[in-house]
Amino acid sequence: MKSLIPLVCCVLMLNDLSAQEPDLSHVGTIREKATAWTAYCESLRLNVNKAADNYVLLEKAALKGIALVPAADAVNRSHFFFYAAFGNYYQVKFDSAQYYFYQSLYEAQKIRAGELVATACVALIPVNFQLRQQDKVDSCKNLLQSVLDTTHNIKVLQDGYSALGSYYQQKSYYGTAQDYILKSVALRKKTIDTTSDMKLRADYAIQCYMLSKQYQNTDVPDKSLAVLREGQPYSAASPLVAVRYLSSFTEAFALMGRIDSAMKYEKLLEAATAGSPTVPSELVSANMNMAKYYLDHHQASAAVPYVTRADTLATKSRSPILLYQAEMIKGRYLQQTGNYAEAVGLFNQSLPVARQISKEQYAEELKYMALAEKV
Repeated sequence: MKSLIPLVCCVLMLNDLSAQEPDLSHVGTIREKATAWTAYCESLRLNVNKAADNYVLLEKAALKGIALVPAADAVNRSHFFFYAAFGNYYQVKFDSAQYYFYQSLYEAQKIRAGELVATACVALIPVNFQLRQQDKVDSCKNLLQSVLDTTHNIKVLQDGYSALGSYYQQKSYYGTAQDYILKSVALRKKTIDTTSDMKLRADYAIQCYMLSKQYQNTDVPDKSLAVLREGQPYSAASPLVAVRYLSSFTEAFALMGRIDSAMKYEKLLEAATAGSPTVPSELVSANMNMAKYYLDHHQASAAVPYVTRADTLATKSRSPILLYQAEMIKGRYLQQTGNYAEAVGLFNQSLPVARQISKEQYAEELKYMALAEKV
């Protein structure tokens, strides 16, 4: 099985601010109020203090921002719709997140704001993929490509190349995906060693993480681990990115057969996400990767706690992609322990999603279902 699909990497581009609601009664013009409220929403998006209700507050703040600015202010409306989407996504309200991301896109299109159009498309590609709406994924990819073909804006190119890398990774075009991510990394690397900007440092860490996924997909685990180590010092710029790195190290070491190291990072990840208000996809993926290692080595009894935890967390997350991947792992466990009928039932449940998501995972699942049906 190729590395599990990373979700919404491109939405994790964050700034280093602390959340403190401004008193707008002391702020003069509507423009000044909008600026102050945008900064507040951005600080909520980071969630440095890991507050349990942070994303609920972000959604409410974003909706207040939309009501604050006039209908003709497409720029600020696009920003606030984006924040509303982000808040909904991390409350596991994917349909609402999609709706608000599209509203952000429509506002940007009204004024032909290429950077804002690109920002919305970068977010919508993985969200539409999460909702298994491939036609919308392709539409956003084409719109993003049209912006990239005509812009010289470095930030748009950095984030756009990253999103296209993610898109082609999901399509299993790993060579093309790697090319785009390398372009994004190269643009960011020019300034990363001299900047103290936490956003730029976090963004660079995300690109290294995505590049490590490509090396895993092309069966080069040593390179995957090396690029993770290159990006790790910059991951501290964002708690969310730091969590993603712990999960990635778990996966990389498991793929290399270094299970003690994988277990160490899985435990660190568990501790780091203990107070999370939602189920982190990284924790689900880490448990799946631990389970996969033991199943690959025919140690079903050692896989049990990880299979169980992955299944429980995926169910709680309500993420369609995590649910199907958890079903696949559980199906493998049942097949390996002689529960063939149950295994076939789970494979039949997850195959339709696998067919849409990943041709490699679909082929692998067919293989294990065939083994279960032979008996």
